[in-house]
Amino acid sequence: MIVKSLWIRRKYDPSVPELLTAWDEYSIEENPDGFEADVEQALDKIGSDLMSYRVIDLVVYTPAILNAFEPVQVAAKPLAADDAREIKL
Repeated sequence: MIVKSLWIRRKYDPSVPELLTAWDEYSIEENPDGFEADVEQALDKIGSDLMSYRVIDLVVYTPAILNAFEPVQVAAKPLAADDAREIKL
């Protein structure tokens, strides 16, 4: 998956780039002018604090995104009778 992202540097702290907006390729396909409009709006909000900006395509491993929404599975083993402890609420 490709994610198009807008990064800026502000005049008062140019050492720290900031991510302002990001759209995945599927959102851009559905709304081709939306990302560009979002970029313009974001840059307008920054105004005179803007030092520089870059639009960067990020390649994201799609299964990593999809797996983030799967339930977490934890391996477990039964406790021995000696290990069992009483739990008080």
